[in-house]
Amino acid sequence: MKISASLYLSVLFFFPLVHSTPAQDAGTSFFKNEIELAEYIVMPEILVDKIMAGHTDFVLYDIRSKGEYDAKHVTGAVNLPWEDMAFQNEKDSFSRDKDIFIISGDGTVSFDAVRFLIGNGFSWMYCIEGGMDNWLYKDLLL
Repeated sequence: MKISASLYLSVLFFFPLVHSTPAQDAGTSFFKNEIELAEYIVMPEILVDKIMAGHTDFVLYDIRSKGEYDAKHVTGAVNLPWEDMAFQNEKDSFSRDKDIFIISGDGTVSFDAVRFLIGNGFSWMYCIEGGMDNWLYKDLLL
């Protein structure tokens, strides 16, 4: 059975457009998260400014593992590891009168935490863009 060259080329070029690998899906998912949750993403310098000005109208939750937190963390951050469900289990104790800042390793898990808080009626929460990786890269205060 012969397959025409045009049919073969059509399949060859069309298939990659409709089929993606898990890695491609993960990348697409990350950018979809950034667009969907853009209003909740802040540059780390915003939080640094609040800390330096002595503001007390916020809380910073570090949702990385205890080991990562113990290695390096922002002074004053409260460690509630996402993977251990500590963050989720403590939600009822979160102040609704303060801004909630969330920092994860590279910023991606923070999206899940923000979605979780939105689903539980919270209004003023923010992901630190790029997470702790970005914080350390920019050599910001610890």
